Amino acid sequence: MENGASGAALSTGSRTEVSGEESALGRIKEAVSEGDKFLSPAWIVLQLALSFAMFVLMFYNRVNFFESIYYRELYKINHNYYNLQMYAPAQNFQVGNVYLTLVYGLLAVLLEIVNIYIILSLISRRNKHLERTRKLYTSLADYLELKGKDTRFLRELIVRERVENGNKNTAGWTILSILPVINIFALPYVYHFLTRDYFRHSVYEKMVLECVFDSLGVKSKVVKDYPDRDTVMYYLLSVVTLGIAWIYWLYTLFADPNEHFREHAVIEQEILRSLNVS
Repeated sequence: MENGASGAALSTGSRTEVSGEESALGRIKEAVSEGDKFLSPAWIVLQLALSFAMFVLMFYNRVNFFESIYYRELYKINHNYYNLQMYAPAQNFQVGNVYLTLVYGLLAVLLEIVNIYIILSLISRRNKHLERTRKLYTSLADYLELKGKDTRFLRELIVRERVENGNKNTAGWTILSILPVINIFALPYVYHFLTRDYFRHSVYEKMVLECVFDSLGVKSKVVKDYPDRDTVMYYLLSVVTLGIAWIYWLYTLFADPNEHFREHAVIEQEILRSLNVS
């Protein structure tokens, strides 16, 4: 009877262990399937195009404004039939000015929408990528632990990364980034954490993946080093170059994570193959 009870207990424990492994593998597969969001740098081109169009309209408006004053003054001085032709451009300007103002306002609204979308998307995908990878690595730690591997260091790395790169308030920072005056301070900080958080994340991630592949007994390359960009230098260069370096900085916020995500996709498929998960 005792042997029978002991065998039943072992059988139950074995089934529980298998069930736990299947659950961990399911979470791993789910985290991989979520993937990351790629953003096209073409949004920067649209942003610049709208800004340039607004500048041209503003310049044209001001030139026409001073021309209208000039023709009106001539009309006042020379009040005769021929000089009515001089007054005509000033009259036409009033109609044209209304249309130009409406177009300028429309462009301003579109530019603000593009700005909001860019900041919102950059912060949102940063949060989602970090949360997704934490979920992936935690599930891998659970699976390896069920396989009898020591995962203490692996779990410590995951916790440390979470502490250093906590989630950012997407809506809050987006609003602060578009508010006049406040955005002078808020937007550079947003660019700063979007640059540095990925770098810090990749440092921990490299060690995490080394632990995972070592535990799986697989020799594999890990994610390449994320670019270590000096955000203070980028800010100073942006001031000195009157915004040209700022445009490049924004470009890196699109391009660097995109490249990181491509490498991630390759590594994650390698992890699935190592676990025999289809």
